[in-house]
Amino acid sequence: MKRSRDRQLLARARPASIAVVCCGLLTATLAMVYPCGSAIARRYAGSIARIERVPEDCTLAAATSGRQIRAMWIVSAYNLDWPSKPGLSQAAVMAEYTAWMRLAKQKNLNAVIVQVRDSGGVLWPSRFEPWSQSLVGVRGTNPGWDPMQFIVDETHRFGLEFHAWFNPYHASVAAPMGAGTRLNGLPAGHPLRQHPDWAVAYPSGRSGRLYYDPGNPSARRFVGQVIDEAVERYDLDGVHFDDHFYPSPEGDEPFPDDASYRRYGAGQLDRETWRRNNVDALIQEVSQRTHASKPWVRVGVSPMGIWRNSSSDPLGSATAGGESYSLVYGDSRKWVTEGWLDYVVPQLYWSVGFAVADYATLVSWWSDLVSGTRVQLYVGQAAYKAGSTRSWDEPKRAWDNPAELSDHLNINNRYPAIAGDVFFRAEYVRADRLGAISRVVGEHYRRPALPPLLRNVQAGRLPAPAGVVAMPDPSSGAAIVTWQQVPAPETAANRLRVYAVYRFEGDTPPRCDSADLIDPIATVTDTRFVDSTVRPGMRYTYRVTSVDRLWRESPAGAARLG
Repeated sequence: MKRSRDRQLLARARPASIAVVCCGLLTATLAMVYPCGSAIARRYAGSIARIERVPEDCTLAAATSGRQIRAMWIVSAYNLDWPSKPGLSQAAVMAEYTAWMRLAKQKNLNAVIVQVRDSGGVLWPSRFEPWSQSLVGVRGTNPGWDPMQFIVDETHRFGLEFHAWFNPYHASVAAPMGAGTRLNGLPAGHPLRQHPDWAVAYPSGRSGRLYYDPGNPSARRFVGQVIDEAVERYDLDGVHFDDHFYPSPEGDEPFPDDASYRRYGAGQLDRETWRRNNVDALIQEVSQRTHASKPWVRVGVSPMGIWRNSSSDPLGSATAGGESYSLVYGDSRKWVTEGWLDYVVPQLYWSVGFAVADYATLVSWWSDLVSGTRVQLYVGQAAYKAGSTRSWDEPKRAWDNPAELSDHLNINNRYPAIAGDVFFRAEYVRADRLGAISRVVGEHYRRPALPPLLRNVQAGRLPAPAGVVAMPDPSSGAAIVTWQQVPAPETAANRLRVYAVYRFEGDTPPRCDSADLIDPIATVTDTRFVDSTVRPGMRYTYRVTSVDRLWRESPAGAARLG
């Protein structure tokens, strides 16, 4: 998906009060951890004293809070990330996905963006489109189970956000792996075999593939129906597009949409404006329907990193690379300024100081663009370039530097508008070439983080966890923190997602801007946390909050250890 764009270049606590925990609250909870009346329970029951309240004025600006998106893309097309190959058993496919979730948690990520519609094939039993060939190896073959339901549930079991990634217009895979440009190579009953007027083949020859015609309103409505089906049927956290809209030009061969242009655009608009309007319509319509159906679902796009160069438009960036505006007819600046998106993830896959497309220059441009809007800015990071043997038209020494990616995040810290990063792609996060990802984690992701709040949701909180108790485990030296969930009427918005566990040394809360109040030491989906990082003889205070599906935190329940 992403790397193909490189060849175009040279053309952060909330004001929550800590709950009071008295000895009388301990009886039931202690019994869950140690036998009632045991020596350990008697010894430590008296050590849980009243906890001082966090000052009510301990409110942080959004720009300095620890909230941020930390995500990775998981590619299903061509079995690049998951599943690792077609034809695996259901158990094997599930185990592989669980391993990706464990990796995400190990790296303190909080979201995954999973490709669920690649080239006109999907990962769920759809009324509209055939099964993806990444599962069984043959497009349209039913695997006998619902992978989408599993991956949504499994992602949530790990306390992560699940964003469903759609390639909207791709309809086939290039030969010899797929049908190429042949309609009769598609599975029987494929939408394009029923509606051949929706199909456009591009480019010609063996590298060609079929596309749903972006200029045909019926084809666009159909593509939207596929996405709507996934939104309605599954508990998604996000709908995500990448930069694949109109295909990038192949040499001098034009995209053959003469017929649809004559029918739907000629005499009204020049062809390039008409094409951009077609993509605009898809983005706007999907956004409106998704928010009307499930307003908590984030809608985002990961466009090419350059909207326009300043040499083409004074509003553009001081760059000289391929432009989304004219290459794939993606007017990403308009989508932000019109407020059609919840987030935008420009693919800033270039090194600091690269003259054609300097990372620092582009970060500044995108930060300026989203400032004052409701759209959140996450940055697409090129994990695949770290330690690569290819130059990507850049000085190779940049990507031979294990600090390059971490340096990108250092630059991001200068811009309050930047709300996180997404790494392309999962395999390179796991491979960790040059230790570049380990460096990012060690320097920037030492603790977990909650994602930023959506800007269009109303304030609301779950009740604070009750009966928070922190007890030592004599056998291991760890601290065992337990609590109880307070029942509350469940709605689609206030459904519990995770618990956030915070810890600070001593009895008195640290200053408001301390990481001990801002960044949790863990996010868990159970009502129990084992802290293996305690130091002997130290006195700790733990705060636990309930976090709902919109990432709103409850007031905190608290307990003291030592």
